[in-house]
Amino acid sequence: REQVIDRYEVQPLSDPREILNFPQTSLSICWGPAAGPVSCCAAFSSRALYFGGTFCAPPWEFEDSLCGRFREKLWERNLLEMFVAQNGSPRYQEFNLSPAGEWWSCVFESRRKPAAFDVSALKPQVFVGNSKSSWQAVIELPLNSLDFDLTSPETLRVNFCACFGKGDISYLSAASLPGSVPDFHQPEAFLPVRLITRDRRPRS
Repeated sequence: REQVIDRYEVQPLSDPREILNFPQTSLSICWGPAAGPVSCCAAFSSRALYFGGTFCAPPWEFEDSLCGRFREKLWERNLLEMFVAQNGSPRYQEFNLSPAGEWWSCVFESRRKPAAFDVSALKPQVFVGNSKSSWQAVIELPLNSLDFDLTSPETLRVNFCACFGKGDISYLSAASLPGSVPDFHQPEAFLPVRLITRDRRPRS
């Protein structure tokens, strides 16, 4: 059976954290020590893309973190990642989201080759909820600021990934990726999208 990523079509959400009530995709492929459950979800409305997830482990983040701030090298701590590519194109976009709500994004014209992209145009909103034993984060991105076309989600391929732990890091992926070491920049291995329309918002 072919793996797929579920992507939900919703009405605009007043609280983007509502997507965490949808069924989430488990990141079951792991390099490194066995990791606690990590899962992600993505949805879109007529105005925004929503991406978020849940870590069942204490967050490890930068001491000077600030929610909503753009920050490079988030992969040096714990984070969630989403990769989005269009079928038939080597171009893809990466989104990173930290436990503290810091974010980063880059467009690549081909594997690991950055493309010209005005990241300041994204202007996301970020929401977090942490405890001593787990963390959740969600980012909302305006559709008109993205590099890909969400009007035809069936043409997209997506992968969710994560870096987890402190010291001895675990790397996780929803998609099975070739290679003995983790390399998330493999757009040819991203998963097809299965579109699910939600006529009403999920209940808590």
